[in-house]
Amino acid sequence: MKRILAIDSQYTLFQYLLLSSEEEIKNTFIFCRNGLSKEVLSKFEGRYYVVPRLNGFLNSMYFYYRILFRFPFLFSESNQYWGCDNLGFEMFIIRHHNFHLLEDGLLSYNEIPYKWKNKRFSKLKKLIFGPLNAECKYVGEEKTCICRHMTGLIDTSIVHDSKTLVDSLDSMWKKSSSSKRELINNIFGINHKFINNLVNYDGILFTQPLSEDGYISEEEKISLYKKIIMYIGDNMKILIKPHPRETTNYNLFFPSIRIMNTKAPFQLLSLNGVHFREAYTIFSTCALDFNFSIKVFYFGSQINDKLGNIFRDNHYGSICPDSPFVEIQKIDFNRFNSL
Repeated sequence: MKRILAIDSQYTLFQYLLLSSEEEIKNTFIFCRNGLSKEVLSKFEGRYYVVPRLNGFLNSMYFYYRILFRFPFLFSESNQYWGCDNLGFEMFIIRHHNFHLLEDGLLSYNEIPYKWKNKRFSKLKKLIFGPLNAECKYVGEEKTCICRHMTGLIDTSIVHDSKTLVDSLDSMWKKSSSSKRELINNIFGINHKFINNLVNYDGILFTQPLSEDGYISEEEKISLYKKIIMYIGDNMKILIKPHPRETTNYNLFFPSIRIMNTKAPFQLLSLNGVHFREAYTIFSTCALDFNFSIKVFYFGSQINDKLGNIFRDNHYGSICPDSPFVEIQKIDFNRFNSL
């Protein structure tokens, strides 16, 4: 039996690997867009396909049937289908099959903060492309979603839904064999030398693809992070951890700060023993998912008017992580705004 995976982030791939056996990983075929790095995909040589971006209903309908001839195993009901339902291409892969839903950060826990599906020809699209093209307020609402796999980042109604299973990354890592851990580390390019180079840093700043996703401009994004760096001050030896999908060259803007350019999900570094005293973020999920005690400065989406209007559930003060390790810190916005 083959496993079919439709995802587009390193984090979601990491969760999937932890949920799967070594044999299941070896029998997995990945469909993605640009969210997985070339280095990671090279570990699945011959077992991945990058789905092109499609414009228009007719192009989508043509591709929906053409992809079956390239990958006839998508006909099979005997395969297991896994993935996310908010990517825009999953309907071509998962189709009418039952599937297991994977987590996509905080987006998976709250009502979707942006327009969920294109309403034009919605009934026709649902008839042709299946339930994954239907409008939804929350992830995993489709009748073909047989299970949501969540890590319990925050406590919302989704967590308590009857078809949601919760298991943290830390718990799944501890239950993994040494050979499976080594396999996962190898997929993401993590080794002991890399880990040892990070032990002397006190704090970490998680950035996000806010300009790449079109929410704010590159200049606005850099301005926000410059103010956060000024807020942190010179007494904290910090790393900047860019999001895997970002294209910004942070070395140009922060030449005196080490940029951690690994495409591995940060949680994997944490599970390998990299510990910091403090973490900073606008509203990245990474800062809420630690397996050791840490102070987190969560500035919130209202740090910028555009972000505040789009991501209203991610405002400062609205996040209460269900974790015994994360201690959310009070932010002095008077000082921040004066910088």
